Amino acid sequence: MTFFIPSGGGHWAVQGPFVVPAAVALHASVPATTMAVAMGEQVSNMMQPFWAAPVVAMAGIGAQRVLGFTVVTFLVGLVIYGAAMLFLV
Repeated sequence: MTFFIPSGGGHWAVQGPFVVPAAVALHASVPATTMAVAMGEQVSNMMQPFWAAPVVAMAGIGAQRVLGFTVVTFLVGLVIYGAAMLFLV
C-alpha cells in the first residue's frame, strides 16, 4: 500500500476503520495495534523512499544511487520489526 499512499496519515485513514474494530473483536490492545500499523508503515517507507526526494534533488544525484541503500535498510528494519512484533505482542 505504501506505493499508492506514501503518507502515514493516509495509511491510517484507509486501514484504521478496519484495524480498530478487528482489535476490539479480538480483545487486543487498540493502542498496541495502532502502533504496530504505524511502525510497519515506517519500515515500508524504506522500500520506496519519497522522503529522500528533496535530498536527492539538492545533492544532484540520481535516485538509483540511494535506492540500493534503502532496500538494505528496509531488510534490516524488517527483521528488527518482525522480531519486535514476535516478542512484544
